[in-house]
Amino acid sequence: MPKEAKNQVLVNIYMNTNLFNAILMTIGIYIIWMDFALFVDLSRSHHLINTTTSHYSVFRPLTIKILIQGPTNHYIDGPLSHATLYFTNIAAYLSGDGISVSSVFVAGLASKCISNIGSLKIRHLGVLLYKVRDYLDALDGDVARYHCKETRACINIQHLYGEFQNTSRLPSRPLASFFLSVNRIL
Repeated sequence: MPKEAKNQVLVNIYMNTNLFNAILMTIGIYIIWMDFALFVDLSRSHHLINTTTSHYSVFRPLTIKILIQGPTNHYIDGPLSHATLYFTNIAAYLSGDGISVSSVFVAGLASKCISNIGSLKIRHLGVLLYKVRDYLDALDGDVARYHCKETRACINIQHLYGEFQNTSRLPSRPLASFFLSVNRIL
């Protein structure tokens, strides 16, 4: 089978509208199930203690950022990026900033595909590319936290949004640095 024919078969499989709708329905059912599991987990907890365990959980530690962000980021991209970092040695070869730059290019390509008026299949491809960008966004955060733990050169604080960040980057977030300075005064 020629290479062009194989590529066309792959495009037909991934861009079939019925398959795309089935994937979206499956993801929707998964998200509803996980939201229900989160509700049950929260209702069983008598007190919420922010403890870290040795295994990964989408429910612990539970921060405001996790509750506010979209469910696909919380239940799909986060665990997938954590598994990628855990099962591969990708953090040794890439930096968080490099992954961020590549996600900007993927987002540009996704926006170009989504803005295509002529073909529904190209717009579906744009949606999939944007989900790849979301995954890269989650992965760059995990890689940056991995490098921060490995070097022990950065000081971690829990800032306004509930995630860990390097204090040398605080001036780029004026609101967080303002609250940090007020906290130091008090």
